[in-house]
Amino acid sequence: MELPKELQNAWYSIILEQISQLLFDDKRVYAFWVEGSIAQGKSDEYSDLDLWASIDNDLEDEMFAKVEKILLSHGKLDINYLMPIPHPEIFHTVYHIEGTSEFQTIDMNLQHNSRVFMMDEGVDDYLMIFDRAEVVKSLKPKAKVVDWAETMDRVQQYYALQHPNIMKNINRGRLLEAKIYYDYLVQYLVKTIRLRHTPDKVDYGFKHSYRELRKEDLDFIQGVAFVNGKEDMLDGLNRMKQFIESYKEEMKIHIKSNNANIKA
Repeated sequence: MELPKELQNAWYSIILEQISQLLFDDKRVYAFWVEGSIAQGKSDEYSDLDLWASIDNDLEDEMFAKVEKILLSHGKLDINYLMPIPHPEIFHTVYHIEGTSEFQTIDMNLQHNSRVFMMDEGVDDYLMIFDRAEVVKSLKPKAKVVDWAETMDRVQQYYALQHPNIMKNINRGRLLEAKIYYDYLVQYLVKTIRLRHTPDKVDYGFKHSYRELRKEDLDFIQGVAFVNGKEDMLDGLNRMKQFIESYKEEMKIHIKSNNANIKA
């Protein structure tokens, strides 16, 4: 079957066309689509192929075997790894064909058709190849209402909570353990920044941060996230404390501005 224009003339096009035809010919497969950077139109030479299919329940072993047969026609598989997924109706295997670029992996995700799910519009990007049962639906996420005064108070409390955990392990010479709590604090601040600028992706952490966050926030995150030893962590703690204070002031201005707009 013919692929959408966006998926033609790429390293994966022949393989994708073969897998698409295989799945389309099997009426037990209800939908097949592409996710990831390719679907977002942001792919480059490092992008992998992220595939999803909705199938009859308990068909995953058979479908993986059929996909593997297609891939083996292109060469030996030096990666054939079933990823551990906590969801009982989602199955994910990563493949790589020997002799191709190490970045050209093929992620095959299968989900049972009984799984009820909804894509978040503007968050979950995908390119549909076929959907014979209207499996994939999008819903615009509801706008998040954030109490920023309470949020920033919790940020300050979280800093106060983790600071002694970091310092006592630094003072004991246990830098690996100190790094655990230090990273918790960095991740909490990233979540707070995302809540302000990308609220629909508040749990994405560092993922997509280079194209979604402000340069000044990225500079701060990189400055505190990359540490090499005690002195870097101590400096990072001070920078995070300063950041929280400045961010708190920024949010006060943001709240006043919003209140003024509401009154107007």
